[in-house]
Amino acid sequence: MEIGVIGLSHKNASVEIREKFAFTTSRKEQTAKELGQAGVGEFVILSTCNRTEIYFAGQDIIQTKNTVVTYCEAVFDSDIARYLYSYEKRNAITHLFRVACGLDSLVLGEDQILGQVKDAHAFSLAHKISGKVLNKVFRESITFAKKAKSEHKMSDCPLSISSIAVKYISQQIGGLSGKNVLIMGMGKIGKLLLRYLYDRQDVDIYLTKRVHKSCKKYRGIQQEFPRVELIDFDERYEHIPNMDVVFTATASPHIIVKAERLPELLSQVVFMDMAVPRDVDRQMKSLRGAVYHDVDDLKAIVDESEVYREEVAKIIEVKIDGKVQEVEAWVVNAQLDATIHKINKMCDDVYKETWDLIEKKTNLSQKDEQNMQKIVKSCIGQVVKTPINQLKGMEKKSEIESMKSALEYLYDMEEV
Repeated sequence: MEIGVIGLSHKNASVEIREKFAFTTSRKEQTAKELGQAGVGEFVILSTCNRTEIYFAGQDIIQTKNTVVTYCEAVFDSDIARYLYSYEKRNAITHLFRVACGLDSLVLGEDQILGQVKDAHAFSLAHKISGKVLNKVFRESITFAKKAKSEHKMSDCPLSISSIAVKYISQQIGGLSGKNVLIMGMGKIGKLLLRYLYDRQDVDIYLTKRVHKSCKKYRGIQQEFPRVELIDFDERYEHIPNMDVVFTATASPHIIVKAERLPELLSQVVFMDMAVPRDVDRQMKSLRGAVYHDVDDLKAIVDESEVYREEVAKIIEVKIDGKVQEVEAWVVNAQLDATIHKINKMCDDVYKETWDLIEKKTNLSQKDEQNMQKIVKSCIGQVVKTPINQLKGMEKKSEIESMKSALEYLYDMEEV
């Protein structure tokens, strides 16, 4: 089995392109079935506001990649392939480690991506589409990222897209003190926005989500954040004109704030659209009184800790290289599992044939039969024990593949 990844991110695609290749929960559920039916045995979908990636494993990595790309073209957009990057084998493993550590993020070293990688893997585990190889690689990358963040004190200056968005909007409007701020959506991004804003005592916070405010989830929010005023989602257009800032961060596949439905804005309202696909109508850019920003605008902000994080990133990059070598060696060795299984099955077949012959030629007591069976099994096992141990001890990929091919040829095994 080999590993590959295809995807696009803030580095090579605008939000207009990224939202075309975004996975809603229902789309992920459907893909879990359809991509498996297309012959992709292991895959993990990572979909955030700044990237969408599909990691996969297969015997023929190029063929598997082509299957994944063809599927994406059929489901999303026939033109999507020209925006996709792809990595195979070691480069794919390295990419995952960099992503988990936040080294490939819009905000270098941001914290939120690690949780998103964990959630993506957990989804695949729950749907039984992540097997031995991807489980190993994802668990190693998550463990490594946790350790890297802890050892290098990256959590001393915690960062996320949410915190950067709050800072960005604050800079754009000359501060948030005394402002009315509406948060739409209570997923992970929305919750982080709420926590960052709630720590400030000088901001009036309003919250709405796509359920009625009598819902139990709303009651929990009221208990934890008593200063927050909850509004019904259906009444959002009545409240928006009274806001100074509106953050949107829902998982809706459709526009939830349409310019045509807004009443006249008598004062400026700043929209910060954090969602992919986007929540806010593009026409908002030309609406009088409205100012529109999306996640791509956050590239412009400069954080004071950037120099420190760049130095830390260099150290982590070196450690990633060493760890990836270990993981790649494991993946290569895992390719021998099928070959070793074939050898053991061949030994079982030889044992059965040998014992059938012994039974025909001898007349042993029950006790002697049991002893003889143990002796025959042990002798046959000893013949292959050393070669199998030697195989497991190999580290060079070229040697492993060469020996694997030789064994399959010499013992006339079926292709594995």
